[in-house]
Amino acid sequence: MNRLRTRGMTLIELVIALAIFAMLGTLSYQGIHQLINGQDTVKAELARWRDINRAVYRIDASLQQLSVAQNSSTKAQPPVVQLVENLSGRTLFFASFSPAQQARREAFVFSNGQLIWQRWQSLDPQSAMDSDVLLENVRDIRWRFATQSQRDLNLLGEWPPKQSPLPQIPPTAIELTLELPDAGPLTRLFALR
Repeated sequence: MNRLRTRGMTLIELVIALAIFAMLGTLSYQGIHQLINGQDTVKAELARWRDINRAVYRIDASLQQLSVAQNSSTKAQPPVVQLVENLSGRTLFFASFSPAQQARREAFVFSNGQLIWQRWQSLDPQSAMDSDVLLENVRDIRWRFATQSQRDLNLLGEWPPKQSPLPQIPPTAIELTLELPDAGPLTRLFALR
């Protein structure tokens, strides 16, 4: 009988070995699946933060080109910076210099959960306009405008101020707060002068 035992494994030993191998295979599959899902999540979050960074950079670059250029027409000049709120959303209008160093009108529009960048070819709102979506999945956006007094910085919720004698003077800085469902509130202050 000793001779039979030394030749191989019993059926029970073989079944136990297969069960252990099956459990190890299942655990390794779950681990690899979680790793792949983790990589996909990280890639999606990285892409989202890249989009947020690109939008903030575009806003900063546009606001740095803020101009107080005068339109050659005899019409009343719009304020150099103007926040307009209506039922469809909030729009920040401003005059800036185009890459060709010509004064043009630009706007950042918040509507239907999107932040949209609009550019006109000139200061005339009737001129041709280009539009690009900068950021999607935005819950809310708030603009505040800084004025410098002798001692401190005042943040206003509208621009130009209602009692402003000079609507052509831009604010000292513009604060932007983006409410994002996946990142919470993000606030950035853009210094203008």
